Amino acid sequence: MKFTKNWQKNLNRTLRVAYHEKEKVEVGGQWQAKVMHSVRDIHRLLAKKSFFEQIGDALWRFAPVACALILILGICILKFHMIPDYEMAKIMANDPVEYGLLQSLLM
Repeated sequence: MKFTKNWQKNLNRTLRVAYHEKEKVEVGGQWQAKVMHSVRDIHRLLAKKSFFEQIGDALWRFAPVACALILILGICILKFHMIPDYEMAKIMANDPVEYGLLQSLLM
């Protein structure tokens, strides 16, 4: 594409007028917020994550919830004296009297 001298003069004049008028332009209060929003959008558009990275992000979001549930369940098990079945079977086989006492305490 060839540029003519007339086109170049028009471009120079337009740029000169825009440069001198930039001091007169007032920016609104929302200007900075809009610009920062645009900058954040640029980052989202450029940083496309793979499927596994997205799954990893989701798992890390649920990690504190999983830890809290483990802690709550551990406290419940310790507080309510939950005994596994194999220990109950061992107590019943070794000492039926203690098993009867244990049953009366748990019920």
